[in-house]
Amino acid sequence: MHLSSNIKVLQPILDARTLAEVLSAANAGVVTHVTSELYDPAIPVKFYEYLACGLPVIALSRRGSELWRLIEKWGVGFACEQHDLDCITRALEKIFDESTMESIRANVLRVRLLIDRRRAAEKLYSLLRELLEPKRDA
Repeated sequence: MHLSSNIKVLQPILDARTLAEVLSAANAGVVTHVTSELYDPAIPVKFYEYLACGLPVIALSRRGSELWRLIEKWGVGFACEQHDLDCITRALEKIFDESTMESIRANVLRVRLLIDRRRAAEKLYSLLRELLEPKRDA
């Protein structure tokens, strides 16, 4: 597809401000190799970072994983199994289709408002306290 000149792979960026600047200049974010069934219920932080910067996502993930489910439910990108080259090719082609990307970007911006790390942390804290507090017999 002659895409190599359009794809840049960067070294890890640890500075949050620099990371936000780089991600905001990108067309899409890629989540790679989430292939173990152990990770099916997990969502990589990278996914949320991409959404926070308004980026559509291409994820190489297991069908049926939570990451796959959210991408489909929210319409924020493309999920493909690691060895499904046809799916990966279609996703890369759609990245260059401006009308498709406009629709996906609109979904990303809509969903971005639903993601609240503080609320999620408070909910997790509350659940952990409930689980760890000794049960009192009534």
